[in-house]
Amino acid sequence: PTVAVVLTVLLACVHAGYRRGMPSAGAAPGGLARVGLIAGAMVAHALLQPFTGFVPTATLLFAAGAAAMGNTRPARALGVGAAVAVVMALVFAGGLGVPLPMGAWTR
Repeated sequence: PTVAVVLTVLLACVHAGYRRGMPSAGAAPGGLARVGLIAGAMVAHALLQPFTGFVPTATLLFAAGAAAMGNTRPARALGVGAAVAVVMALVFAGGLGVPLPMGAWTR
């Protein structure tokens, strides 16, 4: 997991540097602020997932990613994130037989 996080942050920094000369979209934070928001959300997801479970942390990760990309509707992002997280949890647990951490919800 550490290697994946480091590679993701490095690729995001390269991407932010590449897009520096391009116009930003709407109210989205630019450059390193965008990278920082996404990287911080990924770290929070990794740290909180054992305690709160996959669905809540994946929902917040999706909403943070949407905010970093310029989304101006946080409630909608949370709703879509929750729907995607629930479907992913069902596919992994039910279809593939790979249970995801559910945190305090199963204790």
